[in-house]
Amino acid sequence: MNIVNMLADWAILPAGPGMIAFVAMYFTKTHWWRSETGRAIMYLTVALLPMLLAASLLAWLGTDYPGREWLRLVSFVGISTASWGLFITAWRVRRRAQQKEQRQ
Repeated sequence: MNIVNMLADWAILPAGPGMIAFVAMYFTKTHWWRSETGRAIMYLTVALLPMLLAASLLAWLGTDYPGREWLRLVSFVGISTASWGLFITAWRVRRRAQQKEQRQ
């Protein structure tokens, strides 16, 4: 294993706990469900959690661990769904702002 791969394996480790901390704080300390943007942020960050778990497991266990296929499927579907949801939310917010500008 070269030094760059080893550093990458170590670098992914704090991402999972950081995202868990963000989701926990955002879920408990904000009213994220009250706006489209808040919901989009929550959905995207929750979707990133299994991706980060999969990346960590890959770095430390390799490609052969139990449940890998299912974890990949769930994480890829989640991030794809959340990404498009984020795009749709941004498009709606921008469209509403344009409509408001036109009325003024």
